[in-house]
Amino acid sequence: MTMNESNYLHYTVDDYAVDPSFRKWCLSEGETGSAFWETFLLRHPEKAEEIEAARRIVLGVDQHFASREASPASIESHYLQTLKTAQQRERTIKLKRQKLQFAAAITLLIAAAISFTYYTFSSSDESSLLVYRTDYGEQKTIQLPDSSLVRLNANSKLIINPTWEIDSLREVWLEGEAYFSVAKKPAHHTKFVVHAQELNVEVLGTQFNVNTMEGATEVVLDEGKIKLSKSDNTETITMSPGEMATFSVSTRRITKKQVNPQLYRSWKEGYLTYEEARLSEVLKDVQQTFGYTIVVKDSLLLEETISGALSSNDLDSLLIVLKDIIPKISFTQNDQQLIVTKKK
Repeated sequence: MTMNESNYLHYTVDDYAVDPSFRKWCLSEGETGSAFWETFLLRHPEKAEEIEAARRIVLGVDQHFASREASPASIESHYLQTLKTAQQRERTIKLKRQKLQFAAAITLLIAAAISFTYYTFSSSDESSLLVYRTDYGEQKTIQLPDSSLVRLNANSKLIINPTWEIDSLREVWLEGEAYFSVAKKPAHHTKFVVHAQELNVEVLGTQFNVNTMEGATEVVLDEGKIKLSKSDNTETITMSPGEMATFSVSTRRITKKQVNPQLYRSWKEGYLTYEEARLSEVLKDVQQTFGYTIVVKDSLLLEETISGALSSNDLDSLLIVLKDIIPKISFTQNDQQLIVTKKK
């Protein structure tokens, strides 16, 4: 059957995602469909963002179904069902997909991926999902059904499906930062997977820190061994204790280096530890932990370095110590704005 380009010009992200020809192209099936969509994309670059958004939905859902070893008929049925559910949830919160910028579209896709996984093999509705949140300056310790412990840092969110323990996979979704102490499952050898932005962290029993910062996801391994994989399965690495892996959203690559894990888990004990860290890095942590907008009057101050421990529970205490370490700086608080200046 001949495919007409005009039929696809008014498609939304969801329309593309359910179109059989488009899905085959995303999954590299069928030469005819591939040629059509490649040509369509060249002729209509204004549709590139919507097509990329739909492609990631297709790839993400296909990866999830493949891990469940579902039959082709089951995949087709659940795919359409879960997409319909995600559409209903998006309409409820009145998301206007047409006006999304590219970065916002990525955020939407992450939320959609969560919706797909939860609704695919579960009859529970949205109200049955377990969502743990922390405010700015707040931390929580969460015990999961398998006795694994999660320490959730400030301004973070952890989501789990209540039925996850009886499934073949133990999965959680993280936005923000958390420290995981994962319980081993010797009887069933079920995997534990943390989904953090576009990175999947797979473990059997270990301790590690995950931080989904702006533009990147950092994973620091304390003990044991974990495997990291990108959501599109194009790259997989294993980590050993004392290593930090960073996934960059812009380059879509994972880099790895040796670090001192204590520096990345000290927030659990109520302080942030630094070794020759730039002030710019410290201020990012202040913004993430306390929710203040940072305004720096002199950009040269950002190059100042510090070594030491700062409070992660009390902003006033943090600023007092920081001024002792770098005497030339001054701080002014104005509502939720923190103004950094150089002393005259």
